[in-house]
Amino acid sequence: MGIDDKKKVFISYSHSDRPFVEDIANRMNASGVPLWWDKWDIQPGDSIVRKIFEEGLADCELFVVVLSKTSVASKWVQEELDAATIRRIEGVAKIVPVLKEDCEIPMSLRALMWVDLRRDVEDGVRKIVNLYFGVTERPPVGPLPTHVKALAQSVGGLSPVATTVSLYLLRLADPDEGIGRSYRNDAFGPLGLSPTELNDAIEELEDRGLVHTLKVLGTHPFHFGSVAVTYAMYLHFAETLPYGPEDDIRIVAAAVSATDQINSQELQGKTGLSAGRLNRAVEYLQDYGLAHVVKVMGTAPFTFGFVTATRHTRAFAAV
Repeated sequence: MGIDDKKKVFISYSHSDRPFVEDIANRMNASGVPLWWDKWDIQPGDSIVRKIFEEGLADCELFVVVLSKTSVASKWVQEELDAATIRRIEGVAKIVPVLKEDCEIPMSLRALMWVDLRRDVEDGVRKIVNLYFGVTERPPVGPLPTHVKALAQSVGGLSPVATTVSLYLLRLADPDEGIGRSYRNDAFGPLGLSPTELNDAIEELEDRGLVHTLKVLGTHPFHFGSVAVTYAMYLHFAETLPYGPEDDIRIVAAAVSATDQINSQELQGKTGLSAGRLNRAVEYLQDYGLAHVVKVMGTAPFTFGFVTATRHTRAFAAV
């Protein structure tokens, strides 16, 4: 910005503060800020009132008012401030109060952030220069942490953290294993999550029925001791699996509906499913009232003893 450009910064002050204002005006000018200052812009023979109100104030976009014991009592400064306030209300000018010394700040300026030049003039002028050029001293945003970069995209409305935890659990789990394993809270270390992030994710998954948790004493800072996935987890992430959990459910429903009652081993023989996939399909049918399931001891690796078909089973299988 050259010196011939339209001047857009106006300094309002009391003439008793002129040496102080001249210092900050020179500093701003040296920093490339074009400003309107009466000492530089009012020439002999000029109309002072016209130059100030029709040239300086009319064109200013930044109105810097130097506050001191004398300026806050100056009627002339108040007149300039009133004119600048109108431009501020119209959205064409910003008022920047500059505090030279301890004084009573005018009521109209108390809601504005002011620049303190009482102890460090250089720092205060730098703030005004930065404001004029739209420069912020906010440090640049750092790179994403490794664990954030590793977060998966949301699946089915889950948060990225809960999605990441889910996919991690599915990688740990063996889908064919009959009795699903539980994983202790310390198993999630490789994810690099904070205890709060992990607790929130597990709670989110539990609210959705995607995991079961075991809560015991002495697990601080974690809210759970161990966690196990449910059939709902497999259904939620079906697209990431090498098989279709919904297909398993329909295969089992068809096999059960063809009999009055069938035990776990016979059902596996008819469907050809692994114990883990068969267990989850039967749990789904039970939870949704689509079959009658009897659980007895000694059926490992299966979680049930018998499955009895109902009219709901046959209706579901027929769809």
